[in-house]
Amino acid sequence: MYYNVFFALLLRVLTSSQDSRSAPHCLDPLTGAEILLTSNTIKRAHPRVPFLFVWVTLKEPNKELLSPFFLSNNIDIPSGFVPRESWTVLVDPRTGFLYEVVVQLFEEKVGILKSWKQLLQGLDPGFAPDEVGVVEKTAMEDSTVKRRLSFYKGMLGNTSLVIPEVW
Repeated sequence: MYYNVFFALLLRVLTSSQDSRSAPHCLDPLTGAEILLTSNTIKRAHPRVPFLFVWVTLKEPNKELLSPFFLSNNIDIPSGFVPRESWTVLVDPRTGFLYEVVVQLFEEKVGILKSWKQLLQGLDPGFAPDEVGVVEKTAMEDSTVKRRLSFYKGMLGNTSLVIPEVW
C-alpha cells in the first residue's frame, strides 16, 4: 500500500502543471521541474561524482516566516516572499559517504547550492522505496526469522502472509 501511495504522489508531482499562479506556494510539493533543477545543480557542482539520489524533497521554510500569515488566517503568502528550497540526501557510491544538500530554487530556473554537508561516517540513509522489496525478501529468508515464525505457525496459520515492516 505504501508503494502505491508513494508512487502516486511522485507521479502527481512529476506530471503536475502549474495552475494560474506564476510560482508554486512555498509549502507546495516540489514540481518535477524543481526536482530536475535540484539534480542538475548538484551534478554541475560535482560533475565527476556519480551520486545516488536517495531523497529530493521540499525543505520547508522557517515557521517564524510563515506564522504571521497563519495567525491572521491568510494563507496567501506573496510569491517569492519565502524562497523555495529543496533538501536532498545523496550517497557517493565510490566512498559510501552520505551528504545532505540544500538547493535554493528560483523562478528563473536557477538553482544555487545553499549548503553541502557530509554526514558522519557510518550513517545510512535508510531504505529508498525501490529497495524495500529486497529488504523484505532478505528478512523473510533469514534463518532466525524462519525459526521464530515456525514457533508461531500454530497461532498464525499461514506464515507466508507475514510481511516485514522495514521502516
